Amino acid sequence: MNRLKLIIVILLMLPINSQVFAEKVLSKTHCKPLAKKLKYECHVKLKVGLKPHLENDIVVNAKMPSMSMAHNVRPMKLRMTDSIGSYTYEIQLEMYGTWVISYDLKQPSRNRIMEKLVFSKNEGG
Repeated sequence: MNRLKLIIVILLMLPINSQVFAEKVLSKTHCKPLAKKLKYECHVKLKVGLKPHLENDIVVNAKMPSMSMAHNVRPMKLRMTDSIGSYTYEIQLEMYGTWVISYDLKQPSRNRIMEKLVFSKNEGG
């Protein structure tokens, strides 16, 4: 009888913890320098498992981990492109080096995806 109660309790808890089994969201970002110094045009592809991630309200942030209190970028929204699951944005950095780019998602649940990219005079990411 106790074993049956334990099984019922576990089954009742499964829907609450179903997020544990959710597929991971992956990002792949490529940036290219623009004419203005330290300004880049970035393209990111977001996928949930093998499917493209679709959302209109994604916010991107950038922080320099070696100087996180001194160098960071104001959050901005991504723009969807014509390609499903692809987004674009322009970012103005304060200096060359390694930056952590984070994407804040709201769908299907709140999530933060982070990528470490190296920006230089000739390339980004």
